Amino acid sequence: MQINEPLRVDLKVLQARIHGNWPERRAVQSMDAQKLSSTFSPQVLQPRSRRRRRTAPIITDDVQTQRTRKMMRDARTLATACRRAGKEEQEATAHFRMGVLHDNLSQFAEAIQSYQQYMQICRKHEDRPGEALACNCIGVNHHLLARRLDSRTDAKGKKGREWHLSEAMRHHREHLELARDDQNGQFIAHSNLGLVASVIGDSTTAVTHHQLALKLAMLSQDALKQSTAVGNLGVQAKLDGDLGTAMHCMQERLQLVGQAQDLKAESQTLQELGGYAMQSGDFASASDLFAQAKDLAEASGVSGLSKSAKCQFGVAKGKMLLQERMAQLAASLGGK
Repeated sequence: MQINEPLRVDLKVLQARIHGNWPERRAVQSMDAQKLSSTFSPQVLQPRSRRRRRTAPIITDDVQTQRTRKMMRDARTLATACRRAGKEEQEATAHFRMGVLHDNLSQFAEAIQSYQQYMQICRKHEDRPGEALACNCIGVNHHLLARRLDSRTDAKGKKGREWHLSEAMRHHREHLELARDDQNGQFIAHSNLGLVASVIGDSTTAVTHHQLALKLAMLSQDALKQSTAVGNLGVQAKLDGDLGTAMHCMQERLQLVGQAQDLKAESQTLQELGGYAMQSGDFASASDLFAQAKDLAEASGVSGLSKSAKCQFGVAKGKMLLQERMAQLAASLGGK
């Protein structure tokens, strides 16, 4: 679980209810990962004069993508056959399968259509867990589609982003209502509602939902869930300008991910704390935190995270040395 990222219900929930082989859901690249991969890519590091100008993107299908497309065609054929035969439960399963496969290709709008078809059949058969699962998937995809429009400043882009966020909020509320007897589902719904509320700018609602998610995580005694909820509260506090609360939340998250031995999360949290130390002008502490983050990132094998820590360590070290030099100059001038 990553902080500041929408959460999906585990597919094992569906596997437990319906027998069958399911496609593995690929993890969507987080905002931080996207920034790291673009910031440290060879293309970006080249001088502007040497960068290639491409008039159109190069489209390549790797073996995994080709396999995913074939599985999607098979699922579509199965859904059609089941609909004709009146086998609605099998048809629903095929639609959900198509939704996951579309997600794996980052085709979130197409996935929403498949999940909606799955949800319609679930509602017809009064399948509340299935409907809750569909609401979660649709809400997350609307959130991800809104994120794609973050950089759009035109009226159409802004309107589309607002609509996707409102749809995300609506479906996560429905998920919360349907998951009244599912503690894990409630945790996921509260976390997602908090994230969407934060993007909309409703800080009070965001904090409320993250606090409720934290209470549920504490009841289940799940360290990873607690670390996610605490981390989201820290991110929100930072957005609200409350640096003290943000630091406290991240320090708690550091302890929790340490217990879970999640090296990647530890490195990310240390870098967050290093950033707070930089903001407060404590460059010595920031240097130490970034150095620890670098070591953990290297141990976890995440190169982008390691490069980020190295860069931030260099900046913090430079500022610390400059601060020390300025203090020495001030002392010598004061003596004279």
